[in-house]
Amino acid sequence: MSDTFAALERYLRALPQDKLEDTLTFEQVEGILNDKLPPSAHLYYAWWAYQNEENHFAEQAWLNTGWRMDAVHFEDKWVRFCRV
Repeated sequence: MSDTFAALERYLRALPQDKLEDTLTFEQVEGILNDKLPPSAHLYYAWWAYQNEENHFAEQAWLNTGWRMDAVHFEDKWVRFCRV
């Protein structure tokens, strides 16, 4: 996995087991990553959606932890993750 998205994986793993969803602004995600999201993350649902591609490191970060992307809102710049 990309080192960049390992930070997101660690963040999600550290959430309490009874927390079933977590909504983060894009800015918060960037803070966790200590890096900017790519421009496509600000524009395309497909960037966040599960595509089953081995090289899509962002998705692997949350899928590896038992989370999935539930919703993304581009105008308000947030993403919601839910436990699988």
